[in-house]
Amino acid sequence: MESSYHLYVNPFDEPTISIPQESPFSDYFYINFNYTLHEIIPSQTHPSNFTYDDIITMDRIFLVPREILCDCNEVTVLDRNNTIFMHDTFSSVPISPELLDAILPLIGECAREMIAQNREGRNIWEMDVRLLITVRPSENDNDQDQCASLASQIVDSMEKVRETDFSIYSTERCAICLEEFCNGSKLELVLTRCFHVFHKECLVQWLHNCLCGQSSHTCPLCRCQIC
Repeated sequence: MESSYHLYVNPFDEPTISIPQESPFSDYFYINFNYTLHEIIPSQTHPSNFTYDDIITMDRIFLVPREILCDCNEVTVLDRNNTIFMHDTFSSVPISPELLDAILPLIGECAREMIAQNREGRNIWEMDVRLLITVRPSENDNDQDQCASLASQIVDSMEKVRETDFSIYSTERCAICLEEFCNGSKLELVLTRCFHVFHKECLVQWLHNCLCGQSSHTCPLCRCQIC
């Protein structure tokens, strides 16, 4: 899967919150944070077409001290305690630490501009932050799906081996996972045309790797063509 994001940071022109100067929460930024995750999903009827499917939308209000938020820039590295504080503050939103580190400088830049333009002598600042994350299938995802589907089709077409008959083929274990065949196992067994027995799941994974690596579909034991 591939992902991209868009960040929108805007100051509130008119404050909506009034806090006394002596309040412990003065000299803070109130961040109205909106998080939206969109996933682009192929259409079931027309795979070449895509539709948006909303996965998560969250709204949070975060309080961050001015001196901490204004230190969030591309040059200044927050000290360890402040970095931990910022990551803890945003922990209720499913943002990766790497993405949070990427967006904090932009939020910090807005904070510094608000401080510089504070002609009214405010002791509290408000900003609106919207983060939109878009997740879409990559070309590699499509190739992986096609390989998995083809590998399953190939193995499904093979002869199934009953657990009471695997000893006929002079083998005691799956050559892929090296697990011994045993009566009562819930794992299905399949027979290749070169008369070798494997766990069905193991052979599907083996073929999947062959197909994705664009190598020939050979038997793990004798390298004969499986199909």
